[in-house]
Amino acid sequence: MAAVGSTPILALLMAYQPLEATMTAAAEKGTLGAAAATQVLHLPFDAAAVVNSEEISWICVDSNKPGRSRADGCQTVVALATPEFSSTLVRRNPDGTLPPQTPELLAQMVPPMFAAVQKVLQPLLRDRQGRLQEPAFVQVHRWGSAFPANPFGSPCLTAESAQLAACGDFCLGAGVENAVLSGKAAAEAMIRMLAEKSDSS
Repeated sequence: MAAVGSTPILALLMAYQPLEATMTAAAEKGTLGAAAATQVLHLPFDAAAVVNSEEISWICVDSNKPGRSRADGCQTVVALATPEFSSTLVRRNPDGTLPPQTPELLAQMVPPMFAAVQKVLQPLLRDRQGRLQEPAFVQVHRWGSAFPANPFGSPCLTAESAQLAACGDFCLGAGVENAVLSGKAAAEAMIRMLAEKSDSS
């Protein structure tokens, strides 16, 4: 696994409070929550893989996920930077280790991350002349071991003599799709190995 290594990724969390008038009306009706609140950002997606961007790879409206709506009606958005952009903002120490994830260090990464997200969303923000509204809360998190740096390139790993199969994104690469394909390959390998043992007994 040491040969696989890992790639750090930066994640930006933005929280937007609903319009005050909507919040007041919802509170009076006892229906305060995400469904009752008017969202500040009107995005035509719940989640999107970003292409043709050197800085942002993925954006989602986290509060739209099942079970993620907030009682205070806040709209939360999460964006992931590309590995390349993350590496320009997260400089490793001479020995290859990552610097401590201090609040001061993460705060320095907020402006470039926010600017990158604004650039990606600009075509969708015509009602605000392409400007992304300042969130009520914003924070950057460094995901130190986000993705495998050098995946094995095989759907799964097997130890025939021990009848073991290992699977995960370290086999085919980052992404839930590759993890699922790896799991499927491992299950098929186990079925084959168990069948072969049964036939030989």
